[in-house]
Amino acid sequence: MKKTFAAVTVTLLIALPVGAELKLSVVDRAEKLLPPRGKVGSTIVAAGNSKGQTFTVKKTGKLKGLLVLTAGVVNAADLTVSIYRTENDYPVGDLLHSESGRLPKGAAEATLKLEFKSPLQLTTGSYAMVLSAEESDLRFTLGRGYAGGRAIRNNK
Repeated sequence: MKKTFAAVTVTLLIALPVGAELKLSVVDRAEKLLPPRGKVGSTIVAAGNSKGQTFTVKKTGKLKGLLVLTAGVVNAADLTVSIYRTENDYPVGDLLHSESGRLPKGAAEATLKLEFKSPLQLTTGSYAMVLSAEESDLRFTLGRGYAGGRAIRNNK
């Protein structure tokens, strides 16, 4: 099954922190992402709506996890994070890595820490982090907080 994604010009706030099942938690004050400046919106990850963020790796290393700024959680249930290579800001080829976990309670308007059970070795290049859910309705904040990539989406 071929996956198609539409690129959008907004960006998600995602940072790569030092850091089976994906561990999800609300971060403490020391790790919080700064809120975006100016006018911002959000995008929904729910059943049938995959969303993500492209990013560039400039030096080979291990991806241990991600920080994601949320704008609200309607239903805190499942979340799957998948990593793909990209071409022209679109995910292509085989799935490189995927882990799933349960969203923590109290995740509304918080910075979420997603820690991989099995860190992924990445070489220099362009990648996409794709988020999907079957039961969760999760809103991610959009803004100019992550200039090195762009938001991507696949709505069914």
